[in-house]
Amino acid sequence: MSTSIHTSGDIMSILETTLIRDLVERWPATMPILAGYGIDLCCGGGHTVVEAAKLHELDLDRLVAELRPILEHEEG
Repeated sequence: MSTSIHTSGDIMSILETTLIRDLVERWPATMPILAGYGIDLCCGGGHTVVEAAKLHELDLDRLVAELRPILEHEEG
């Protein structure tokens, strides 16, 4: 598994622009973390993580911290 160097800005960019369904497809290990926050694919995963965090009034910093290790790996 190759490792990619992502800065905090890169990760936030991913979470602001990538739909949840696409995020989970590329990094399947994100699903259990998202599910723990009540974020799932019930609406087709048509929101970004940032949008879903706002809709669910979640602590985005905490969520990002949990997703970061997964997103730092190219293949999840």
